[in-house]
Amino acid sequence: MAAVIPNVTTETLRGVVTRTIEKGSAVSTDELVSYNLLKKDGYDHHAVSHTKKQWRKYSYRRNEYHHTNRVVLEPV
Repeated sequence: MAAVIPNVTTETLRGVVTRTIEKGSAVSTDELVSYNLLKKDGYDHHAVSHTKKQWRKYSYRRNEYHHTNRVVLEPV
């Protein structure tokens, strides 16, 4: 499912995330400050820093790469 989100404020993103993503899920984003809500709200958040030319990040704990180049949806 794709949708237009009216803005990227923390509160707007919180509403979208809590309606569409199961708590505890791994979520990969860029470094937008509004995404800081994810860890606080119980998600396994991993961010890449495009400003530092970082395009993917490896998580040793989860044995997986995190990036923002595609969306992978798994059934809940």
